[in-house]
Amino acid sequence: MDFNLPADLTAYLDELDRFIAREIKPLEEADDNIRFFDHRREWARTDFENGGLPRREWEELLAEARRRADRAVEQLSEVFRHTLRRSDNEWAPLDQELAFAAAYLDVEEARFGTRLRYSIEADPAARRAHVPAMLVHTLIENAVKHGIAQVRGHGTLDVVATLSGDRLTIDIRDNGPGLRETPERAAFARRTGEQFGLRSVRDRLRGHFGDAARITLSRDEARGLTLARIEMPFVGPEHRPAAAAEATA
Repeated sequence: MDFNLPADLTAYLDELDRFIAREIKPLEEADDNIRFFDHRREWARTDFENGGLPRREWEELLAEARRRADRAVEQLSEVFRHTLRRSDNEWAPLDQELAFAAAYLDVEEARFGTRLRYSIEADPAARRAHVPAMLVHTLIENAVKHGIAQVRGHGTLDVVATLSGDRLTIDIRDNGPGLRETPERAAFARRTGEQFGLRSVRDRLRGHFGDAARITLSRDEARGLTLARIEMPFVGPEHRPAAAAEATA
């Protein structure tokens, strides 16, 4: 008989443990809330002089815990909904991609706590552009995994989209350790898919636009920032090229 738990159940339990460590433990340790979690201090939770009803402070703490759980579930649900919507579509409005980026970064912000702060800015005209679906997300996920996750202190990640004439530029900046290559970092990048993700972005841009689009990686050592930049022609909803030949016709 196999007594091992199913993989999806263990994954759920792992995520539950991370949520408790990320949200509930800090709540327990704030102020004097620890008194509510001590089984020997029932009086902290129960008002025995009021018919044994729960104390107001205890109910407020439970309500806050429920709000945090609901927020975490909603953030994850938004990520899953967007992923399912994008699964059958090659193109998506940049505005939707940025909304998905915000939902994803909200989840990561909850996971990293004060170690991650992010911002997303985009021109109204840039938001109307269509881009290959999940293209922006691939770079943001790469910045979180290989940038923010490597920062010991406060991490920052900024997404900026601008439109100049018929050229769309999308910048993803993070204050991670950057592009300093070592044999250990190269092995880590291969293991975690960093090189595959960047190559996928480059190949998709080339497939749609040929030499009219590109992705570049650069490092601003003075400011301690790594920059991933996408440059591509503006694509409206009425013209979504399937290949470079269409983009250059």
